[in-house]
Amino acid sequence: MVMPPLNNRRCAFLPRTLRSLAPVLFGIATFAVPVPAHGQQVLYVSNVSANTISRITSAGIVSTFTTGVSEPEGLAFDTSGNLFAASSTSGATANSISKITPGGVVSPFATGLNNPIGIAFDSTGNLYEADQGTNSIFRFTPTYDPVTNPGGKTSYASSVVAGLEGIAFDSSGNLYAANFGANSISKITTGGVVSTFATGSGLDNPTGVAFDAAGNLYASNFSGNTVSKITFTSPGVLGTISTFASGFNTPIGLAFDASGDLYVASANSISKVTPGGVVSPFASGVSRPTYLAFAPSSTSTTPEPGAMALLACLGFSGSLFASRRRRNRASTSSR
Repeated sequence: MVMPPLNNRRCAFLPRTLRSLAPVLFGIATFAVPVPAHGQQVLYVSNVSANTISRITSAGIVSTFTTGVSEPEGLAFDTSGNLFAASSTSGATANSISKITPGGVVSPFATGLNNPIGIAFDSTGNLYEADQGTNSIFRFTPTYDPVTNPGGKTSYASSVVAGLEGIAFDSSGNLYAANFGANSISKITTGGVVSTFATGSGLDNPTGVAFDAAGNLYASNFSGNTVSKITFTSPGVLGTISTFASGFNTPIGLAFDASGDLYVASANSISKVTPGGVVSPFASGVSRPTYLAFAPSSTSTTPEPGAMALLACLGFSGSLFASRRRRNRASTSSR
């Protein structure tokens, strides 16, 4: 790549000696800015004991994304790359959902909830929240605002089996919810009708749920230390339940990457499971991880202000560079 003409006005902030090194600086700005490889995805992890959310690269390198969310549980990304995080019952952001920009700026999205755990977006941008304290599912429209549009929050389903945990949508828009205390998974139709979808057959305090690309449902079994695979005979109709992988330590969150590998949060580590059920360690250095979410592959981050100034000096814009339970189990109704 050829270096563009030096912009003397924009480079005025640089000492003369550094301006003379513009070709070197150009090389640094061009080649040292991290650019993810094609198809690379970044995994985000809620650390309920540490009150942090971690960011893990495809190489398993862990860093802290934000410390501004207390007791984080469920995670979900919107199409703009903003991360939403549920906070359970303790700390500064207790009983709320926070919105976190790609740059890590935290702001309140919804408050006054009752032990929110799982969250998930539907295909039209509505956010759903599993409210464990009320055994209910709430829906937040894309235009929801607690001040200007509080009516954007509505009750989607009530009287769901106690111990709500993770939630996930199938391709038809049905919502599935793990019921920790009932050892079951509920199905909620697009009309909000609740029914028991699966029970028994190895479901042992299910917590996280996730769909693979083929439409099979997976559930982590907190007490069974396994992950179950649930097939369908037709959309929304139960097929079989079998053990997909085992050997975990109180697994909770599940998430699939674009290659079909499953990631499982358990104890103080993250495991990777191939489509064939082979388990291997992926990352450590997390603190009681609960839920997982992959960032949208189109999400970008902006270089630091100093780097932006350097890029402007060299005639570039930042858009050229892509970015890359602690709770005691007092009863069987919740983990």
